[in-house]
Amino acid sequence: FAIVLITLLAVFICTQMVDNFLFQPLIYSASIKSSPLEIFIVLLMAGHVGGIVGMLVAIPCYTVIRVIATNFFSDFKPIRRLMAATGSEQHA
Repeated sequence: FAIVLITLLAVFICTQMVDNFLFQPLIYSASIKSSPLEIFIVLLMAGHVGGIVGMLVAIPCYTVIRVIATNFFSDFKPIRRLMAATGSEQHA
């Protein structure tokens, strides 16, 4: 009985890790048109700073900051480089 529980727990942990570190960044990156690495780094930083609550609000906050930077600060070289690297189009 104990071996079955340990096996079940190991399968659950592996499934969660694959979902959290592979599938979620890919899904989020496709929905907000961002790199999976960006999403992964944003989630890691938010988790470190704000814990679970930080991770919950990380993607919406990142999206808002990115839209503001794209629309209002597009004249700055670093923002233009980021927009070019991610394939974002500049809105007139």
